[in-house]
Amino acid sequence: MHSKGKIVDAKNIMMVMVVGGLQGNKIEICAEGEDSQQAVKSLANYLFSIRPKDYINVIFLDVDGVLNSAKDGYSIKLSTDLHLKLLKRIVKATKAKIVLSSSWRIGWTPASRNLLNRFKDFGLEIMDCTPKLPESCRGDEIKQWLNDSEYEIGRFVILDDEADMAEFTAANLVQTDTKVGLQEKDAIRCIKMLKGHYRDGSTSSLSKNPFKI
Repeated sequence: MHSKGKIVDAKNIMMVMVVGGLQGNKIEICAEGEDSQQAVKSLANYLFSIRPKDYINVIFLDVDGVLNSAKDGYSIKLSTDLHLKLLKRIVKATKAKIVLSSSWRIGWTPASRNLLNRFKDFGLEIMDCTPKLPESCRGDEIKQWLNDSEYEIGRFVILDDEADMAEFTAANLVQTDTKVGLQEKDAIRCIKMLKGHYRDGSTSSLSKNPFKI
């Protein structure tokens, strides 16, 4: 492990804990041998588990096609309770904070009022909203929020029915089916990603992740 110009032997668990527990450290993990890739992933997950406690997980949330759907006529009343129950399940399981990336964040409209009322019904809160950037895709707006945020971000997911999330599409997007909105399989995938469990065993690429791998 390399940190701030120093080389730390990963076999020295005490030094690993000291280096991994320092907020803001950038760490590069190197390994050689037959199982080197798995060793790097295992150590990265361990370092993430001992990160400072003020790191937060984030859900970048779309509304249309996620909390409503073609099936319910894209209801601005968000009349399908299942969608909100599943969102609540994700938040409860991961302690993630919600950042609204939907177009519903723009202006004080009947739709946005309904969103806040429905969130209140289910004990959900919006921590923040992404900025509105002209001629930019939603992924770029999320990147800007990550760059500007005062919070230290652990892991994040983008819950959206659209596919273009720029550099975050492959690693961070959970794309819902706009015909039915948020489903259990989507919620399960969000929870696994926010807890660091991926189908290929890798971790997400995060703008403010303290570990450079």
